[in-house]
Amino acid sequence: MNPSKEMGDKKAEAFNRWNMPDKNNEYTQTMLSVYDGDLKEAKILDIGCGGGIFTRYILERYLGCRGDAIDISETCVDYSRRFNSEFIDCGRLDVQLGNVADMPYEDGSFDLIVSNASHFFWPGLAHCFGEVARVMKKGAVLLLTSGLHVEERNIFTYKPLADRGMNIVLDTELVELLRGAGIEARAFVKPGDGFGAYLGVKN
Repeated sequence: MNPSKEMGDKKAEAFNRWNMPDKNNEYTQTMLSVYDGDLKEAKILDIGCGGGIFTRYILERYLGCRGDAIDISETCVDYSRRFNSEFIDCGRLDVQLGNVADMPYEDGSFDLIVSNASHFFWPGLAHCFGEVARVMKKGAVLLLTSGLHVEERNIFTYKPLADRGMNIVLDTELVELLRGAGIEARAFVKPGDGFGAYLGVKN
């Protein structure tokens, strides 16, 4: 069930504030610095867009690109549309309600797909990665960030999250799931702070 509008707006606003991509937020900068391709005329998808902060940052950074964003929460979709209204008004962005397990996009639609920590809540990683691969162009890039990485030595630390239904899998397992979907992937771990990111290219 989606959160109430009041609580949803507060959470979306807090998420945007915490992830504000300014010079003081190294997490956000690191997320997008992993990808260094030319996106001047690219089509970009933000899965689990939440309050829309990453969507905005990408559209501001790559001025010629066009973006789509999707979220399962009606409240987040409404908030993201308001937050990014200028990009919607000029035809550079479309924000839709939808589920990553069955996305409303044609095959081979996107050059870059990003998602910040939403994969923890996807309904079946193997199926959803297959759906992500379906909407990627050949050679397109997928960038997942999580804020944490999971290894044999620390997986039990995240057991309470797994008990609550989150997808807590080893970095190596997640990479293999991506490869099984036809996305050649590798994990990045920033030493010292546990930042995790996964970068993949569709075969």
